Amino acid sequence: MNTKNKTLQAFMQENYTYLKGSFYFKNSDPENPENWIEVDYTPISMPFATIYGYKKEPTHILLNKLVFLYFNGDFDGKAYTVENIDKNKFNTEIENLRKVEKKAYKSFIMPEIKKRDVKLKKEKFPGRKEFVTEKEFFHHYFEIIKNDTGNLYLVWKLPTRSSIQKGNIAGTSLSPDERYPNRYPTVTLLGTEYPCAKVIWTMMHHDVASGFYVINKDRNFHNNRIENLDLHTRSNMFYKKLGK
Repeated sequence: MNTKNKTLQAFMQENYTYLKGSFYFKNSDPENPENWIEVDYTPISMPFATIYGYKKEPTHILLNKLVFLYFNGDFDGKAYTVENIDKNKFNTEIENLRKVEKKAYKSFIMPEIKKRDVKLKKEKFPGRKEFVTEKEFFHHYFEIIKNDTGNLYLVWKLPTRSSIQKGNIAGTSLSPDERYPNRYPTVTLLGTEYPCAKVIWTMMHHDVASGFYVINKDRNFHNNRIENLDLHTRSNMFYKKLGK
């Protein structure tokens, strides 16, 4: 699919149908949990949606922003993010959306959607507790590939959603972004977010003992060559702040 010049709004409208605060694949059965867009819920932030196929890397976006984009396009063409969004303006625009669409605009943290996703994960995919080690758990779902420069990436061995294909690159923030120098690659597996560095190191060595963290020795979060990964008593973020 060529999405080079396609807006996210056009991509979403072409491939997804909006229903009750979220999206499912067009012309698919909304009663099947696998047909819904991937949504991650946390107790301290609004839900995030992950979109596959729009860009080379997965697109990670606030679910409520995605709903707004679906119907209205971006905010004046600006690239709003979690960090710089004008919340007052955003709330005003969402209120306008409620009026324009003339439909019951549901809460984004929808119990039925969350229940649907949890049910899918519980029924089809074994969780961490079903494996003796975390290494076995990660190997069940991922494989490791190496690019031309020797950097390591995770790919899906057993996709947990129909929107993910076997062999797809796993994770978000996989490329450096000078706007967010402290954002490091992570991957979400069955509702839990893991640093990609930790998953890669664990798969190639052993489980990380309590009180230790996998760090990038050169303090470049995107350099996941195996020789650049090591264990430390400080987390990756604090290790970086220690300075060279």
